[in-house]
Amino acid sequence: MSQPIIQEEEPLYKRAVFTFSGTHFLNDLVTTGMVPALVVLYKHFFHLNYTQSTLIVLMSYLTSSIGILADRKPRVWLLSAGVFCSIMGLALTGLAPSLPWLLLFISISGLGSGAFHPEASRGTHLAAGYKKGLAQAIFQVGGNSGQAFGPLLVSIYVTRSGIHGLLWLIPVAFLSIILTGQILPWLGQKLQSSNHNRKKELKGSNHPFLRDYFTFMVPNRSGHLFTFLFA
Repeated sequence: MSQPIIQEEEPLYKRAVFTFSGTHFLNDLVTTGMVPALVVLYKHFFHLNYTQSTLIVLMSYLTSSIGILADRKPRVWLLSAGVFCSIMGLALTGLAPSLPWLLLFISISGLGSGAFHPEASRGTHLAAGYKKGLAQAIFQVGGNSGQAFGPLLVSIYVTRSGIHGLLWLIPVAFLSIILTGQILPWLGQKLQSSNHNRKKELKGSNHPFLRDYFTFMVPNRSGHLFTFLFA
């Protein structure tokens, strides 16, 4: 009679977990953190009305839905490309000559964020070992901190420099490639190993109601700030 093979879980891989947390900080800093706070500046700079102003946040969140496609086939390079685009997209709004260009750059930032989150969350799970809760907490703290520091950065720096000051985020975008690039070989190898060792897959169906609920409720946190700024 064959004995079941029990595979011992690995310990927490701190380097990877803190890398994912750090990039989560950068990504959420420039998306859910800064974009709602920047709407007032965009409104005055481009002489927008209220409807045009709301399109900025709307485009940022709607384009993040691309993350749904990332679950069909994992692509580790989206970790680097995603956070790079999220930062670079916002940085280029400092050069936007008109509202259509502004919405285009904001959409690029949103697409990057949508591509980043699935890969970063998957990587955090693989690096967690037997400390799943701790790894997820570290990862989530990075994102929450980015959301918190976003409005602060806008009020301290961008309100004084103007939206052209966002161009200083371009070097940060390239630094994010260095930060994530050093972890990609490990992530690719770990993902292949995880797929190879998976013996069975839980069967079940998705829950569209819960999916839509979290899709609209999570961005609503930043919506409170947006409402406050326009009150």
